[in-house]
Amino acid sequence: MVKQKFNARFLWWHAVILWMIVVVVFFAGWDFVETHSFPDLDRETMRIAHLIRDALGAVVTSVLALLAVSLQFRRQALMAEEKRALNVKLRLFYSAFENSSDAILITDLTGRMGQTNRAFTDLFGYTQEEALGKGTNLLRSAHSSDEFYQKMWASIQTRGEWKGEIVNRDKWGEEIPIWLTITPIYEGERKIGYMGIEIDLREKKQLEERLLRAEKLAAIGQMSAQVAHEIRNPLSSVSLNTELLVDEITHVKGEEAVEAKRLLNSISSEVDRLSAICDEYLRLSSLPKPVFDTVQVNDVLRQLSSFLAAGADRMRIEVRMELDPALQNICADSRQLEQAFLNLMKNAFEAMPEGGLLSIETHSRASGVEILFSDTGRGMVEGIRKKLYDPFFTTKDKGTGLGMTITLQIIEQHGGKIECLSAYGRGTTFSVYLPLTPEVS
Repeated sequence: MVKQKFNARFLWWHAVILWMIVVVVFFAGWDFVETHSFPDLDRETMRIAHLIRDALGAVVTSVLALLAVSLQFRRQALMAEEKRALNVKLRLFYSAFENSSDAILITDLTGRMGQTNRAFTDLFGYTQEEALGKGTNLLRSAHSSDEFYQKMWASIQTRGEWKGEIVNRDKWGEEIPIWLTITPIYEGERKIGYMGIEIDLREKKQLEERLLRAEKLAAIGQMSAQVAHEIRNPLSSVSLNTELLVDEITHVKGEEAVEAKRLLNSISSEVDRLSAICDEYLRLSSLPKPVFDTVQVNDVLRQLSSFLAAGADRMRIEVRMELDPALQNICADSRQLEQAFLNLMKNAFEAMPEGGLLSIETHSRASGVEILFSDTGRGMVEGIRKKLYDPFFTTKDKGTGLGMTITLQIIEQHGGKIECLSAYGRGTTFSVYLPLTPEVS
């Protein structure tokens, strides 16, 4: 098509040029005739020649006018074509800007926001209208000091760009780790603003935390296994000798015998407690890989509720269950889920020493199930909540600090997630998400 247009234009201009050459030759010949005397030419011939000359002059004038109009139309057509091409480019670039998965904002030279894309709204919650004309300090969190911002803008002024990690804040105050790239925008040679591209680092940070936690657990598990093995052998000897002593004084009468039995029972109780701690340590060091099978989470929760019913009554705790009847089956290890859910329910009981309510809910999600454990206990301060999954961290007098560590390990081995929402004096809610089919390496 382009080649045909080119050939047509070439032939048209070629014809015009040939026509102009013929006209120029004719007028040159006419000028020669007028400036020289030719007696053989009669008056009538000369009159006809003048008529032809005048007609050709009119034709030339018309052709020149037509050429001028043609050139004007051609110029307008080229401008329209360039405008259409520019509009196509603008639509393409705007589509790339608007549909980018990374948040993009464009500011003027003073840092006031002019244009933001959909990903920016999804990440920070501010619409284009809400962000328009606002300074970038709208996103500033407590982690960014004045000195940090001064160094960042100094780098932009001297080097023309800035790249680095920063913690921003969304519309609701949540802090979000960001990888930020700032580059200048030019119109010709004149700088007119800046473009900032913000990449959400939360998933990357969570993955790094999981890897670090896995490394720590592996090291702690090895140490725990060694300690547990070293302790269990002497404990077995102490337990055996305690039982022998109990048998020896069974037939002895008197107050001294009663006191001896009390002390031996106390020793036996402490030996059992230490054995349980050793078992926890060994469980941490050698948590078996899950054996996946079809599991109905509602059934697991009902069995645990029945198992803990007597203890709940004794502690004046009501267990209220709101289970989704249409909850999908998942692929999981039922024994390990029982252990994880049992840890969460026991912790809820211990958080309500004066009684209260434990609410358990299940919900179907697009690609998995969600389980909520909500208690009306004393809740936790932020410092404790952040350390919940640290090995050996506990707020209990006789706790091992491994229950939540093992719970987290089980949930992650199932490809799931666990989150804790708590405020001191307002209770605690654990949200557990489990995929229908775990994707674990």
